[in-house]
Amino acid sequence: MKTIIEPFKVKVVEPIKMTTRNEREGYLKDAAYNLFLLKAENVIIDLLTDSGTGAMSAEQWSALMRGDESYAGSKSFYRFEAVVRDIFGFEQVIPTHQGRAAERILFSVMCRKGSIVPNNTHFDTTRANIEYLGAEADEQFWWRTAGLDGEHPASESDLLSLQVAALFRCLSICRERLLH
Repeated sequence: MKTIIEPFKVKVVEPIKMTTRNEREGYLKDAAYNLFLLKAENVIIDLLTDSGTGAMSAEQWSALMRGDESYAGSKSFYRFEAVVRDIFGFEQVIPTHQGRAAERILFSVMCRKGSIVPNNTHFDTTRANIEYLGAEADEQFWWRTAGLDGEHPASESDLLSLQVAALFRCLSICRERLLH
């Protein structure tokens, strides 16, 4: 059912400092337009990250209170592991606290020096995890994927563009090796 309001009650709120447009422009200028140098207290709506931007539900809060935080062998982990295995069918389950930690584990297994990791646009920590291993974070800005062609939604993968980019990359590497 479509509604104008969200179909839930917010359980926790945090006051935010309201700023004027002139103040926000000043904060940006003082930070040399680097969003990572802004003080969080001066940001009204944080669009830099998707971490921690929503209120938790009553079920999430109660699960937090019921959680078993034992160092090893906790009931919470075994419940989590069973659900992940049921949904995804994975034999091994390695929980991580955040996406960048999961990326670090994934890239350490999947990448090596000289690997190329194409993406529409790499998030800053994704790029750092790739480049730390000596691999290359290859930016491929696809118009269709970005939704700029007017026909396709922004989330649609453009596999043809990826294949063309991969082909040109392979040809470039082959040419470079043949010439040297």
